[in-house]
Order: sequence, then structure tokens, then C-alpha cells
Amino acid sequence: MMKDLQLHEGSVGTGSSFSLPEGLVKEQFDKGAALLKDMEAASVAEVADMVKVPFLAVKGVSDYVYQDQEDISKEFAENLGPVSEEVASVLAQCVNYMIGKNFTDL
Repeated sequence: MMKDLQLHEGSVGTGSSFSLPEGLVKEQFDKGAALLKDMEAASVAEVADMVKVPFLAVKGVSDYVYQDQEDISKEFAENLGPVSEEVASVLAQCVNYMIGKNFTDL
């Protein structure tokens, strides 16, 4: 599905801060091991992995972690609408792709 829909796939760092990544998350970004920082889906993905349940998160990037602190709120506000529309579109594509398929087909 990821390839067919031309979606990005990769590791995600997590943290409890809205701005700059802290500790291990910063290291993951610096090494290129994390594509983005997530504050919502990472814990759900962790539990799903522990109990061997497939998990897919559709995420949109509304701001960048290395931005100037003063620009973060402005950037978030400017990007929220367009990013939300894109996420809704991608989510619809994912659902349409999955209709009628078995999990093993995905």
C-alpha cells in the first residue's frame, strides 16, 4: 500500500515537547533515524507492536522541530489547514485502497 499510494514510511521519534526535540529524539534526527517527531501515535504504535497488532498512522507535518521558537506558532497556524486537507485526502486514499482486501494483501 505504501508504495502503491506513494506514501512515506519510516521511524518516528517521540517526545513531550512541542518545540525542539530532546535527548534521544534529537539524536535520532541528527542521525537521520527519525523522519518526524510524533506526540500522539507513538505510544499506540508501541503497544500495537508489543501485542503484534498491525498499526498504521496517517500523519501530517504542520511545523518543523528545528524552527526558530518564535516562528513555531505562526508556522503551525499557517500550515494547519492545508496539512489537515492533505491528511484527509491521504486517509481517504488509504481506506479506499484497503476496501475488499485481506490484511496479507496490504
